[in-house]
Amino acid sequence: MILNSGMHTVALSPLGGQILDWRFSGYHIFFPQQMVRVEKGVKKLRGGMPVMFPNFGNDHFGILPKHGFLRHTYADPKLNLSRSSRAHNFTFASRHENFPWKYDLWLNYQMMEKGPAIRLLASSRGTFRGHESAGYMPVNFGIHPYFYTPQSRAYVRVDGEEVHFVLGEVTSGDKSSLIIPSGREVEIELWGLGIVKMLLSDAFVGEQAKLVIWRDNPHYLCVEPISTDPDLFGNGGHYVKPGRSEMASCEFSFSPKRY
Repeated sequence: MILNSGMHTVALSPLGGQILDWRFSGYHIFFPQQMVRVEKGVKKLRGGMPVMFPNFGNDHFGILPKHGFLRHTYADPKLNLSRSSRAHNFTFASRHENFPWKYDLWLNYQMMEKGPAIRLLASSRGTFRGHESAGYMPVNFGIHPYFYTPQSRAYVRVDGEEVHFVLGEVTSGDKSSLIIPSGREVEIELWGLGIVKMLLSDAFVGEQAKLVIWRDNPHYLCVEPISTDPDLFGNGGHYVKPGRSEMASCEFSFSPKRY
């Protein structure tokens, strides 16, 4: 599925409702999804923008995949709806054997003037029979964009304040990461390309919301909004009562810059 707006093109996949690639006038803004050689020569899938649900990182119960099962789940083909070349909806329903809650998850992509916007909405329908003691459904939304860094250098500002860390010297196989409080406007300057802004709202700017800044390769930088600290999933983080919903939203915009 391809979405377009002006000089922006976004490729989507029904597998996890993820973005595979985002380009502006033919130039990559997201590192395109592919197998990348990382530590000790091992190749791993990197790039695009996976969506994380129900957990980001490891879960408190120790039974769910790292970063959740959504990225390994196909959207319901009957509800995989395209409204136009500028918008698309993915819908996912309860189907994971180790997650005792019934849920509906809706992902909406819409192309804005300067890039894509994503809205995530998760609704709880209680637990499956025999799991009534599980309580309310824990949720930690996350998006995992891999921003392309053609010259390795990148800078991050949160609500106008520069985040001070050194990632420009990271070489393939090394890892560097940082977890900080989130903000409403996150600016990422990709040296040699331009500036991406992420306008965050709903659960991505709550009291528990965080930003994870991470990379394991000099060709991309990940700036990842999450709705709560990874260690709090199922252990004091966000919960959704039956009949209620939780939403998280992010609007991207890209402005090219001469260097």
